[in-house]
Amino acid sequence: MFERLNHAHTHTYTARIPGKLFVAGEYAILEAGNPAILFAVNQYLSCRVATNSVANTIELSSDLPELTPLQFKRNEPIPTHAQWRYVLSAIQVVEDLITAWQQPLRCYRLHFATELIDEHGAKYGFGSSGAVTVATIKALFYFYGIEIQSPETLFKLAAIALTRMGTTGSLADIAVNCYGGWVFYRSLDRQWLAKQLACHVPIETLLTCAWPHLTIESLAAPTNLQVHIGWTTSPASTDQHVQSFHTQKEKHPALYQQFIKDSADAVHRMKSAFDQQDVAQLQQALTDARHLLLTLDQAYNLSIETPALKHLINLAEQHGFVAKSSGAGGGDCGIAFSYQSQNNAPLLQAWREAGIIPLSLGIAPSQINE
Repeated sequence: MFERLNHAHTHTYTARIPGKLFVAGEYAILEAGNPAILFAVNQYLSCRVATNSVANTIELSSDLPELTPLQFKRNEPIPTHAQWRYVLSAIQVVEDLITAWQQPLRCYRLHFATELIDEHGAKYGFGSSGAVTVATIKALFYFYGIEIQSPETLFKLAAIALTRMGTTGSLADIAVNCYGGWVFYRSLDRQWLAKQLACHVPIETLLTCAWPHLTIESLAAPTNLQVHIGWTTSPASTDQHVQSFHTQKEKHPALYQQFIKDSADAVHRMKSAFDQQDVAQLQQALTDARHLLLTLDQAYNLSIETPALKHLINLAEQHGFVAKSSGAGGGDCGIAFSYQSQNNAPLLQAWREAGIIPLSLGIAPSQINE
């Protein structure tokens, strides 16, 4: 689970965490036990940690536009600060364990840099909040001379940090941040985890026990699969869409239950396509997942497929690809799948002409064997 390292206390370390995109299972993944498939993109958020030369002080800085520098004293409680809430919650989880292990707490500087935004600071929709939580935890443990041995342990630590904050998300994003590559994720029972934390169950106990429903598996993509990502340049608010979804689902419980069932079926068929290296089956499951979201969108008025996303998908289909929106919708990115042999140049040109930016990204490598 953890390994003690032999490095000097002045050691500087940088943790690099990939961004993520949903392939299928959006919204349904909010239900405990429901599955989704996602992949990690090879654009990264990094956290650099170093010893602080200013006595008794912790400093946080970043090139993320929404984060202004923050300093606080070691002999003071970790502050509550809205801008830095993900980082501060991650720090608290790490230092709770360091204290439980009776190691002395140290002073440090954390600096965050990101590739998950464009040159103007606009977010691509790759999930910076989850990535910053994971990066903080990984970097700080290394700084304290401890290496986290498995992606599952890193995931659980980040899940604890986010649950303490009261997050309403599925935590699928941090599964991909931790595992890299293509990931099958079955949503844990977040109410169970919240109850364990409310009852002050020790973190070490939570790291060693089974979590209800949680499954995280690395998938091997078909070798003849081609993936393209189109960015609409329109920002999307996942929290806003999820809140609207929670409000609406109470009004149409039968439709919601059918959606949950059908989404799980589509995701499992997609997982089977990965297992069988079957691009055609993968494309069909992606199409079915898109249509399920359209049905949900129409019933709940969620605005999942904006005109730009719909145009992105239509252009992809006209050029022989299968496509859908990625994530909660309302903007950000769409994904298009086809065989490697398919000529992609006409699609990418059509996207550009429509104001959709093709992102020259690949799949971040899996961390499961590292």
